[in-house]
Amino acid sequence: MTIRKQRELSYKKNRLLDEFQKVAMNAEVQNEFLSDSEHFKVLILDDELKKGKLIEDRIKGVKNCSTFVCVSEYSALKLLKEENFNLIIIDVELKNFDGLDFGRSIRTLIRANIPIMFFSSNPSRQVDYYLECPENSCFVEKLFEGSEFQDKFLEMIDAATNIKQADYAA
Repeated sequence: MTIRKQRELSYKKNRLLDEFQKVAMNAEVQNEFLSDSEHFKVLILDDELKKGKLIEDRIKGVKNCSTFVCVSEYSALKLLKEENFNLIIIDVELKNFDGLDFGRSIRTLIRANIPIMFFSSNPSRQVDYYLECPENSCFVEKLFEGSEFQDKFLEMIDAATNIKQADYAA
C-alpha cells in the first residue's frame, strides 16, 4: 500500500471517528418496550448495495420489520443520529473501516447495547470476531446458505426484545 493511500485511509478513519463523536453527543437511546404491533428497526451496513438488498429480502422473509440499508459508514452514522434501531447488521470487511471496530465504536460512543450481527464470507474474520467477542452480538459466515442466518437473526430479535423488556421493567 502506498503512503498516499495510507494517508487517505487514515484521514477517512479520522473523519469517521469525528462523526462517531457527533452521534454520541446527539444520540438518545429510547428505553421503551416495543409491542408486537410495532416494527423492529434494522440497520444493514454493507458497502455492496446488492448484497445489502439481498440481506433485506432475507430479513423480510423472517420478520416484519423496517429495514434501512447503508453502503457507507457515514450514512449509517447519519441514520443512527435519526433513528433508534433494535438490531444492526454489519459487514466485517468494509472499505473505510473495519466492521468489528465500527460495531465496537457504536457500543462505546453511543453507550447502547444494541444487538449487532456481524457477517463475512472470509473465515479468518470469524476468528477475529471470536477473539474480540463483543457482548450481545453474533457472527454469521454463510448469509445465503441454509438456515444459519435466519436462526441467528431470530436469536438477535429475541435479544433485542429482552433488552427492551428489561429496560421497561426497570
